Amino acid sequence: MKKRALKYVAIVLSVVLLAVFAVIFMRYRHIQEVYYELIYANDDHIIDKNEIVNLLQKRYGNFTDISRKDVSCEEIKSFLEQQNFIARCDVAITLLGKLNIIIYQSEAIVRIYPEKGESYYLAADTSILSVVESKPAHVMIASGRLPNRQSLQKDSCKNIINEVYTLASMIQKDSLLKYQIDQIIRLDTSYNLTVKVGDYNIILGEKSDWETELKKLHYLYSEGFIYDGWDNYKQIDLRYNGQAVCEKKKK
Repeated sequence: MKKRALKYVAIVLSVVLLAVFAVIFMRYRHIQEVYYELIYANDDHIIDKNEIVNLLQKRYGNFTDISRKDVSCEEIKSFLEQQNFIARCDVAITLLGKLNIIIYQSEAIVRIYPEKGESYYLAADTSILSVVESKPAHVMIASGRLPNRQSLQKDSCKNIINEVYTLASMIQKDSLLKYQIDQIIRLDTSYNLTVKVGDYNIILGEKSDWETELKKLHYLYSEGFIYDGWDNYKQIDLRYNGQAVCEKKKK
């Protein structure tokens, strides 16, 4: 019995030692391969693989020249998520030494043109994105009395941007309006909308009424303009309870 027990102990110790040596060997082994995957929320491809590769090589060098023990997945993840148009990423190393980097691009929903300063994007997660002029996102525009990027720390400016974000999100989620509305215009305290096709203006009321007003507008496009096209109107006022007041063009 003692011999059998000693034999089992020896086997267990051998397995443990092999596992320890394997872990040590893998820690000091170089990264064998790097796999990149970019996931886009829509057809706007603002970031690409070559940009990511160059960005990481500039900071870390070639990963295949680095031991696994010297590669921090958390640090790479943190570094990438600080970059423009990267919403989040997953970074992991497999047992065989393959470094997997999966990147999710941020989704811009509206481009802000402030009264002064450069334009910027609002993303679907409410973050602020810088504009890449060579790769513009195909989103609606907001203009008028809007703050520049440097003023966004002020509570009053945050409130304005939150209003624009709310309105843009509501339009974007509507299956019909997202193809009709081209621009949000902020006046002193109110908002107007302009359209992609036609030359009429849409007037909105208070923020608390937007949901109802946009439902009226959706119905107007889907039902009302079937009988009398929008080209006949110069203004649509949604501020009236239970109705959309359409002002016709003068002939």
